[in-house]
Amino acid sequence: NVQPEAVWNGVIEKESQWAYPEEISFKKLLREVKTDNAKFRRRASKLKKHLRENFTEEKMYSLFIDSVNFTGEEDESIIVL
Repeated sequence: NVQPEAVWNGVIEKESQWAYPEEISFKKLLREVKTDNAKFRRRASKLKKHLRENFTEEKMYSLFIDSVNFTGEEDESIIVL
């Protein structure tokens, strides 16, 4: 979980998952990337394709609009400034 000093209510909640890299592991993986660069370039290429197909500006904008769209069914005591 998140360190108490990193909690930012509404942004980084205390229940959020958090990563704490270990220096030895980090260095080992950096060496692996350097020695087997082609493998990681292939993986990056696949991830790039996935991101471009699934997280387009239009899709993300649509999800954002849907998440904040006020249909009148929500609590009417909410005031938007």
